[in-house]
Amino acid sequence: MNPLIKKIGQQNHPFGSAQNSSAPVILYTQACLSRNIEELIFPQRASAEELSKAQCLIAEAAKSEFPNYDAYGPLDFSKSERIFFVERKWTTKRWSRTEAGGLVVSPTGSTVMAINGEDHIRIRCITRGLNLESVAGEANAFANGLAGRIRYAFDLRLGYLIARSQNVGFALQIKICAHLPGLAVLEKIQSFFMAARAIGCSMVGLNGKKAQTDGEIFTISYAIPLDVSEDTAIENMGHFMETVIESELAARKTLLDRSQLQMRDRISRVLAVLKSAHIVELKEARSLLMHMRLAVDYGWLECDVRNLIDQLLIDMQTHHLFHCYEIPIHLGMESTFRAEILRNKFQSIALL
Repeated sequence: MNPLIKKIGQQNHPFGSAQNSSAPVILYTQACLSRNIEELIFPQRASAEELSKAQCLIAEAAKSEFPNYDAYGPLDFSKSERIFFVERKWTTKRWSRTEAGGLVVSPTGSTVMAINGEDHIRIRCITRGLNLESVAGEANAFANGLAGRIRYAFDLRLGYLIARSQNVGFALQIKICAHLPGLAVLEKIQSFFMAARAIGCSMVGLNGKKAQTDGEIFTISYAIPLDVSEDTAIENMGHFMETVIESELAARKTLLDRSQLQMRDRISRVLAVLKSAHIVELKEARSLLMHMRLAVDYGWLECDVRNLIDQLLIDMQTHHLFHCYEIPIHLGMESTFRAEILRNKFQSIALL
């Protein structure tokens, strides 16, 4: 097993151990900050020699400024392992396809820098629950730490120059993953799509569409514009997310008041499927697990089951099955192995 993937497998939670009051609704918050090197061509148009130069320059700067972080070069990962990091929200599909991309990873895995993806540097900081200031602060601190050794592409009028023109400026994007079954079932989710758009946010389901998605999981993202200060943008997004959380919790209470017996019956059936199914596709697994997460929030399962569910939401993805559970890639039996893992994990779990 790859040493980095082995280390990841030993972590207790994919997004860190800290919890807060937003945990029932917010799965994680992620900051994504991009930078390019001033004297080098952007990765998408760079030659192999230029990409190699960028890799060496960035890796050396990171090693000097952050000696406790682990650095990995382009040859350290197989194609499947690269897709594993995409599934984990560490990198993008484009990075997984390049032969010149490296990684720099913090000891906890909460901060990751991908080298030579869309941009020379893309820093991702991820944490559990709603922690906007924390992830933005960590991403900026990492970028500032490298700034003493790397000259970033910067324009006095436009700000930081990066591959995506809509993110030029602060080059910082915040993403929040939220579980909104109450708003989705009560058909109130559309009003939040419009409210998100009004403050410059994008809100979509896991499938990238503005519709109900696998397990009622939605992503709210905000690329901070030039005409708004970073602090103001984070404050605005924080107020919006507080409204989302309050509305979702109220919607869940309404559902429980209206149809508690039907909901408990549904969750009982879902638990039975998890304990007995022999074929489970990824989309179905997400839906089943999010029902169990809702059961925790309703007090029908022990609170520590949420940790297991959050871990499985990541681990049930195809390339996580290959590497975390060492399932042979060539067999093509992911759905069967996924069902077996879920059966084993939930066999001893019962509703309260």
